[in-house]
Amino acid sequence: MRYFLLSIMLVCSIQTLAAPQVSDEDQFKSKKQMAALWSSIPFFAAGDMGQYVKTMSQDRDSVRKMFFSEMTTALNDLAEKGVPAEMMVEPLANVLMMFDQAHDIRKASDVINIDWSLENQFKAALDRQYINNDIRDNDRRLQISKGNDTQVLKIYVKLLSSTYGLGGTVDPAKLNPVLMDAMYKQIDYVSYGTFSSLGAGQFQLTYHMQGVKNGMTRQFIARGKLIEALDNLALQVFDFFQKNIYPDWEPSADSQNLEWIRMPVQSTGSGYTYAMAKAYCSSQGGRLPYSRELLLASSGGQYKQGGIEKLQSLVSYAVSDRRRLNENYVITPGHEQYTGGAIQPESLSTKKVLFWCVRGPMSRDVKVLERLWELHRQYRYKDKEIFAAVETIRFEMGDSDTDLMYFGSQFEKFERLSGIQEAKSILKAKGISL
Repeated sequence: MRYFLLSIMLVCSIQTLAAPQVSDEDQFKSKKQMAALWSSIPFFAAGDMGQYVKTMSQDRDSVRKMFFSEMTTALNDLAEKGVPAEMMVEPLANVLMMFDQAHDIRKASDVINIDWSLENQFKAALDRQYINNDIRDNDRRLQISKGNDTQVLKIYVKLLSSTYGLGGTVDPAKLNPVLMDAMYKQIDYVSYGTFSSLGAGQFQLTYHMQGVKNGMTRQFIARGKLIEALDNLALQVFDFFQKNIYPDWEPSADSQNLEWIRMPVQSTGSGYTYAMAKAYCSSQGGRLPYSRELLLASSGGQYKQGGIEKLQSLVSYAVSDRRRLNENYVITPGHEQYTGGAIQPESLSTKKVLFWCVRGPMSRDVKVLERLWELHRQYRYKDKEIFAAVETIRFEMGDSDTDLMYFGSQFEKFERLSGIQEAKSILKAKGISL
């Protein structure tokens, strides 16, 4: 526990020091340079070690029963010989107390040994991940270290021995601020672990890590047989630092201005009619979203700004789209493989839907797509050049059901145009603007 207290000491001592402002989670783990993790990683028992202590208590209780049985026999024998009861009870009670003290010392010794063993096994398991994945030193993004300033380490060791050698507690206010500042600059993270027995040879291990410079914390959890849980824990930490960071999902500039409203909870869970969904959104000062808005928000997930929870597969959601027909449409994720695709007229789908409402203006892309569908309906059977231009732009914008090489059966089949510029030129020549 000394090292655990030291870790807390380090964190407390640097709170008064000026630290860089960190607002992005990616700065919790720097990928540009190797991060330094304080070398002491103590593991200590969570609670009373669960099943381990229960087993120890059972052993102690069985021995206690034997002692009480023997004490009762001895007391009866002595009482029959006229020995006063108070003279008999005290020495026998002392024997029992000595047994309990011996038991507690043994348990404390076992906990310390487990602590020390887990720390070293965890470090070894973490090193194995680097070896097994052929990660060379110059590609490592985490090192276990006490810093690289030898003078600072000498002062630190002296402080450590003088502080703990007397068995006293640490007062962070009395620590050398210069030393703490130097340590602060060399170490990026401090950490510790907890362990508890779940019984039947199963353990739960939790690894807690704190960024010294930014104060952010991380926890990793693993369950299983002790060695398996340690390996799993080491893999999680290794993966957290070593895996590449990819650009995160970001809402578009337009979608950042949208406010999403969840549909009201329904006791039956059977869904709503399209008309009910539209009326509810209107009552909330909003509208039904367009399929493009709904899909983009769902791709972000409910835990990110501008996102909503993932859409359910093969469940219909009401949307504001107008497609081949000028009527109400729904989107059914997972229905892409069937005729008509995921976005279909309400009349061809189930009569009950789920829905989201949204407040905010339509994005430029949504406006353009709605205009393209208007032109699609207007010129589908009238002008194949306009129709081809419209479908080409939809294809280039990634709209649904435009991944065919040819368009339409009402005209002699023809290939898509070369791109958006050619399509816009044709529309402009026809006097059509988007």
